[in-house]
Amino acid sequence: VPAEYRLRPAVVTKLADEHCTVVVLDAERRLGVGECWPSFADVAAVESSLLRLGTRVVLQNLQGARTRRLNGLSGVVAAHPKQGHPTFVSKPSAQGHPQLTVCVRFDDPKAAGERSALIEPRFLVPYDKAVEDISGDLGAMLAQRLDAIGRRAGGREHVEAVSVPERGAAAEALAVRRSAGSEDEARAPQGDVA
Repeated sequence: VPAEYRLRPAVVTKLADEHCTVVVLDAERRLGVGECWPSFADVAAVESSLLRLGTRVVLQNLQGARTRRLNGLSGVVAAHPKQGHPTFVSKPSAQGHPQLTVCVRFDDPKAAGERSALIEPRFLVPYDKAVEDISGDLGAMLAQRLDAIGRRAGGREHVEAVSVPERGAAAEALAVRRSAGSEDEARAPQGDVA
């Protein structure tokens, strides 16, 4: 490995029996700055497997006029039909330093308006993490809504988060507790799960 590429971030582009081909990336991990062929023993650590073929991802934080509509869509990292995997795109703003992208094949091409797109890795989130984040956001939003309903009912109700261990930390069940003496108590016993 050339000295200028030692301990630099890189993305694997090809595998052989005893070594791999990598494109060395800039500090922001966006642009290719060189190529080398380290042996597997020279690879310090695998930082992420997000860009591997077949990985399920969700697109987030796209802000461009043509791409922001893709936010929230899910898909699978796939080989581009002509350019393979990963792909590098030349941009006028970065002459001589191609930009790292991967092809994402959308789960719902109709919603995306296309079957696939080349996306920068910074806009990809692992599918499981995205689902966990959405579950947490929905739980918090539901808790706020139920709490507001309870305040409008004269404070007779409050919301309590109940952990459901077999579903993991992201999953919560919300229980509405009725105050003692509430006229609704007979119809909705304490601890009802909403």
